[in-house]
Amino acid sequence: MNLETDEAAPCRHAGVPAEWMVERVIRLFEQDIARDPDILRKSGLSEKEYLSAYPVAVERIRGRISASDQPKRAFVDQILNEGITKGFLRSVRKEASELTKVYRVELAGGGTAGIIRKGCPDGNHTTRWDRPGWADELYLWWLCPQSRVNEPGTSVWKGITRIRKKIASEPRNQLDGVIFFDPLCGTPERPCPKTAFGLTLDGVRCPPPCIYVMPRLSGAQSGRLNWRGERRVSFTSALLAIFGVPEAEHPSYLGFIGFDVAGRDVKTIRITNNYGGGRTTGCTG
Repeated sequence: MNLETDEAAPCRHAGVPAEWMVERVIRLFEQDIARDPDILRKSGLSEKEYLSAYPVAVERIRGRISASDQPKRAFVDQILNEGITKGFLRSVRKEASELTKVYRVELAGGGTAGIIRKGCPDGNHTTRWDRPGWADELYLWWLCPQSRVNEPGTSVWKGITRIRKKIASEPRNQLDGVIFFDPLCGTPERPCPKTAFGLTLDGVRCPPPCIYVMPRLSGAQSGRLNWRGERRVSFTSALLAIFGVPEAEHPSYLGFIGFDVAGRDVKTIRITNNYGGGRTTGCTG
C-alpha cells in the first residue's frame, strides 16, 4: 500500500519494528532454528518435525492473539454505557447471533442502530454479517489493537475493498457506516491528532473514533454514490457527542466512503477522511 491509502485515516503507528528486524525474526524462525541442532535437541524435535509443525504453530499463535475478545468487548461496552449515562443513547443490549457480536442500540432521539463488533478490517470475518430486520442503521465496528502490520488508513482501505462486493451483491445487507476504533487509539503506539475532545475510560483519555458513512445501494444503478459525503445518518452524531465533540464540529470528525457503481459492480472506491487541514482521499479501480 502507499501513502494515499494510509491517508484514509488521520493517524499513523509509532514505534513499529523496522522491516529488517521483522525479516530477521522471520529468518530466525523459518531457517536458523531449523538448522540449529542444539535448539532442536533441547526441544525434542528433528528438523523434519520442526518444519512440519511450523506452519500450524504460526497459525495457532496468530489465532490466540486475535481471539482475545474480552478487552474489545469491554471497550465497546464502556463507550456505549457512557452514551446511556450521558443521555445520548436510550438503551443498549446484545443480540444473539451465530456469526458475530451484535449490539442493538436505541437512540435517545429515536431510531435503532445495529453495531457489529469485528476484529481487524482485513480479516476474513469482516464480510460475515446479516443485517437485522430491526436496524434502522447498521455499522461495522473494527477493533484491531493487536496488529501494526498496516497503518490504520490502509487497514480501513483493505476492509472497505473486502466488503464492497458483499454490499453490491446483497442489497438486504447494506451498511450505513464503519468505525475504526480500539484501545490502541490515542496511545503512544498509535498517536491520534484528534486531541481537542475525548472520553476518559479507566483513567485513560480516548480520542473520538474514526467514523465513515457508507453509500446506500438499492439494486442495480450507475453513478457516484455518496461521493462527496451527501448521506446523513443519526448514530454517528450520538457517538461523537459521547466523546464531547460539539455538533458544529461533527463534519470535521466524520469521514465518508464513495462508490462509483455500474449495475451491481463497484468500479471505484473513494475514502475521505475529513479531519485536519483538508480532506485526504484515495481511489481504486
